[in-house]
Amino acid sequence: MSTIAAMQLSNLPVFQMMSPKELEVLALALKERKLAAGEELYRQGERGSTCHIVLHGALSIQLDVAAGQRREVGLALPGEMLGEVALLDGGPRSATVCAGPEGARVGELAKADFDQVFGAGSPFAFKLMDLVAERMVGRMREAMERLVAAVVLEDESNAK
Repeated sequence: MSTIAAMQLSNLPVFQMMSPKELEVLALALKERKLAAGEELYRQGERGSTCHIVLHGALSIQLDVAAGQRREVGLALPGEMLGEVALLDGGPRSATVCAGPEGARVGELAKADFDQVFGAGSPFAFKLMDLVAERMVGRMREAMERLVAAVVLEDESNAK
């Protein structure tokens, strides 16, 4: 794994709120990882210890739906962050993530590195924590909207 240049990160919308110095700190903590087409980044149910930022290519987000069967539920494109909950709890992964058909390049942030930066009281860590919290709240709201829509559809079909 190689390190990532702060300049690469400054072009990603997810990090626009960070100063050049904060991007340097993040770039030092991130390790670049290259994935071949279809290669798994992590598997649903595995304990998480890293967060990833897509630098190039696409990642397929998949859920296990039946024995040996998966269903793609989303794509992560350049600039998107995923697996960030692992920085908080190190719990099991909620999905399997694989590189798309052209492979992918990601920046990987280990929980241990994040904990070290956070423990030192770095303002960068607090900004990253805010970003993680913002993304989690956004996902929870989207999930709630889908749940409400499904309940409404179910009620409408039962009323017929």
